[in-house]
Amino acid sequence: MSATLLRALVLTAWAAWLVGYWRLGLTALGAVRASRREQTALGDRAVMLTVPMLTLALLVDLGLVCVDGAKGAGGQHRWSAAAGTLAALAGMAGTIYGRSCLRHCWRAQTTLVEHHLVVATGPYRLVRHPIFASALLMYAGTALAAGTAVAWSVCAGVVACYVYKTQFEDRFLANRLDGYRAYCHRVRFRLVPGVW
Repeated sequence: MSATLLRALVLTAWAAWLVGYWRLGLTALGAVRASRREQTALGDRAVMLTVPMLTLALLVDLGLVCVDGAKGAGGQHRWSAAAGTLAALAGMAGTIYGRSCLRHCWRAQTTLVEHHLVVATGPYRLVRHPIFASALLMYAGTALAAGTAVAWSVCAGVVACYVYKTQFEDRFLANRLDGYRAYCHRVRFRLVPGVW
């Protein structure tokens, strides 16, 4: 399979993921509105607005690379597009699995829901924020498949957003959710087991 076809596969997978995971983005928009009502921290709202804008830039860049296969992929081989495709698909699957483990407790904004509980099963046994970890794999894989400076810049921006959000969520939950501090002592790493 050519690098261009692999990139088109990633773009198609993103479209399916956006529809399935975000229900055409309506959940995300509702979360932003709800976070304004709940007086969620400005930084949390900023992340919720910045990541979709960065995602749009990434997907437009990837689409342009698909149309003009030579653009910006400077010397990129099919193997790097294949590795990026596999990483992006694995990241998408990880976000869905992580979200399914949270069930009713999942929200885009940092908040508590009725009957909120600490989830320590599935990937939450390894890291405290496996959805973000999987999303970072998805963005890095997409950047590798695209092979452009724009894609890698977007990926760096998303990393910064999710690093902030993990720290913010940990503070928020430690102060408001019974058992979360004990969970943090058991699961020491936020995104990468053995690293951070």
